[in-house]
Amino acid sequence: MSLAQSVTDLSPLSEDIELPEACIKGLESYQIRDMQECVLNIREGTGIYLAACANNLYELRNSLKGNKKGNPRQWTQFKKSELVPFKPREITDLVAAWEGWFSTTTLSPDTFNLVGIRTAAKIAGASDRIKAVIEADLERGTRVTEKMVDELIAPSSKVGKIQNPSWLEIKKGYEAKLKKMDEKKLMAEALSQREMVFKLSEELKNKAMLKSEVVVKKKAKAKV
Repeated sequence: MSLAQSVTDLSPLSEDIELPEACIKGLESYQIRDMQECVLNIREGTGIYLAACANNLYELRNSLKGNKKGNPRQWTQFKKSELVPFKPREITDLVAAWEGWFSTTTLSPDTFNLVGIRTAAKIAGASDRIKAVIEADLERGTRVTEKMVDELIAPSSKVGKIQNPSWLEIKKGYEAKLKKMDEKKLMAEALSQREMVFKLSEELKNKAMLKSEVVVKKKAKAKV
């Protein structure tokens, strides 16, 4: 490939990729750009591939499962068959990742290259508050490990982190997400948040009603 070809087909996004000094020492500028572009393409391809695999496995699991409560024998055998390049545990985790996170997040699929399969499954099972913090890290290009997720879900006393992220952390997470949304996605996000507020409001009303009913019953028993 000529120098001209190396320079013209590069993506502007690749310029944001930071490379270790040991990798680029002594290289020409076009060689550094080629390395940045290579990293960008592989990262994007890996993330999109992971999301596509998770979606396909989720759809297959649902197709085989039908109305059954448990997993059918055929699904278990499929996971062990080595027909796809994933271990049984990884297939289970990919399905969980799609069901609880990949299918609902507003993150770009190429971001998923920054998490492992087991980590993605754990994020899927985390609360919305914790997901917001994790997604903010991913938006900044930070690799999220299983240990980091475990610490957010169940903080150790040694580290001294709080179990629920602060409002400032959540705010940063949502700000990072909103910057990358188009008008349609912003509308969907706003509707989603209103729905969540409505559901929480209804839940609180129901709890208040149940509490008042208990109080009335106690007073009635006391009179008897």
